[in-house]
Amino acid sequence: FGALRRLALARFERLTPESQVRLRARLQWPLRVKPACRTDPPLDDRYVKVQVRRVFHRTDKLRETFGWTPPLSYERGLETTAEWIRFAGILGRS
Repeated sequence: FGALRRLALARFERLTPESQVRLRARLQWPLRVKPACRTDPPLDDRYVKVQVRRVFHRTDKLRETFGWTPPLSYERGLETTAEWIRFAGILGRS
């Protein structure tokens, strides 16, 4: 994670001082991951398929504006996310 941290710091230092202050203010509160509760939607295949159709993030603007490239391939990103979900116990251990 050291390389990722250095990259984030380098990008942060390129921001204007005003943007740095706004970003610091936005991130001042601790971020927490809540465990899934009964009111959460079920993460079954149907729900995931609907979300995939509704939510799509493109990296074109980041690439064109900042020269950013993703550190992981799409497939490796999905694998990493699944590993984290298992680690965090969000779906239970299997």
